[in-house]
Amino acid sequence: VIPILFGGRQSPQKSLNDMWALIPNSKNASWSWQEISQDEKKVWPQARYRHACKDLGQGRLLILGGRDTSQVFEDAWIVKLGLVSSHSKVSVVSCTCVLKHNELKRFSHTVVSEESRIWISGGYNDLNGQHFCKNIVGIEIKDDSIVVADVKPSSVARASHVAAMIVGKKDMKKMILELGGCTESHDETFGSTINLDEMSKTRRSHHVLVSDSVSKNSVLVRSCSVLLKCSEDETLILLCIGGGGLLFNSSVWSRCYALRMSSALSSSSWKL
Repeated sequence: VIPILFGGRQSPQKSLNDMWALIPNSKNASWSWQEISQDEKKVWPQARYRHACKDLGQGRLLILGGRDTSQVFEDAWIVKLGLVSSHSKVSVVSCTCVLKHNELKRFSHTVVSEESRIWISGGYNDLNGQHFCKNIVGIEIKDDSIVVADVKPSSVARASHVAAMIVGKKDMKKMILELGGCTESHDETFGSTINLDEMSKTRRSHHVLVSDSVSKNSVLVRSCSVLLKCSEDETLILLCIGGGGLLFNSSVWSRCYALRMSSALSSSSWKL
């Protein structure tokens, strides 16, 4: 596995569109950065930050939305990468803008995957960061193209949050867990789950609060953090790492917290 870094910004006025690969060296257990050249390609995503990326497998990277100083992007790109094993060098095979759609116009959003479908959650759709995206969007991946397959309302619109796809081991029910971030009522102190199976039957969003003991705990008030998912027997463990609190201004979290949930997928089964 080779981590890929795309875009970001170096200052409020300077957005980036360079791409880097973090190459492992098994001989001395070290890592080194390699810039992936795109000079020979005719098309390439514009410089942006607060976008979302997703690994599609088979060397394909999906880039969704984002912003620069003058606009919010509504595009989706698939960059296909190849590894020259003899030189341990990553190169661009192809780069294509596969879709432009108004529902993709957002930044500070997050994405989770469900087999061939990817769900886009939250974000802002204006440069001032005042208007929250109140829909979650499902896009279908078909070879090297994508289509918007589903748009559903979200009962809590949020941005700069994290999310994870959860599938029950016994009943295979699918849920999206959202944690932290900001909402129209400032920092979001509640974790919540979206039941995808129930949504598909009712065509309406079903939002369930995580248990009070967790939702009232201030450790969930964080933005731009990292959420990692791992499993242990019949228990699902989510690790929440880093991020900022109180609208980015007051603190930066250095501790790591774990949310533990039983396989029942019930909102009352979360333990911090």
